[in-house]
Amino acid sequence: MMLEIEIITNDEFVEYSFYRLGLETMHHLTSEGEYTLRVELTDWEGGSAYEEYDGFSVGSGAGGYTLHVGQYRGNARNSLSYDSGARFSTYENGYTYCVLNYGGGGGWWHNGCYYANLNGEYRSSPQHTTQSHGGIVWYHWKSTY
Repeated sequence: MMLEIEIITNDEFVEYSFYRLGLETMHHLTSEGEYTLRVELTDWEGGSAYEEYDGFSVGSGAGGYTLHVGQYRGNARNSLSYDSGARFSTYENGYTYCVLNYGGGGGWWHNGCYYANLNGEYRSSPQHTTQSHGGIVWYHWKSTY
């Protein structure tokens, strides 16, 4: 998962960076307090949406790095709550039938089939978004895989 960090000092932009966090690090960070997950989405037409989830945490490795999200708000139309309580899935540790047959790429939390997958294949142009499944998905925002 990518962590996007903006550093602002005295109302002046200082730094904007992306960091890839491992699941174990996410578990340790989210087990030490209350966190909100914010998902920001942008489409090829310049539209944008967001969703925030209170109570965000990632469980321990022994429990399969289970995703937990609570109350949500925003305009991206909740697509992640369906996967709350799901273990992190990879090809090695048991993707579900839907992911194996309809794509999904990369690891993600899948509770059966899925409505969200931010680790899907990044499509290089709008024309590639019409391919059958496998790309980045936030189904309830655009009603498409």
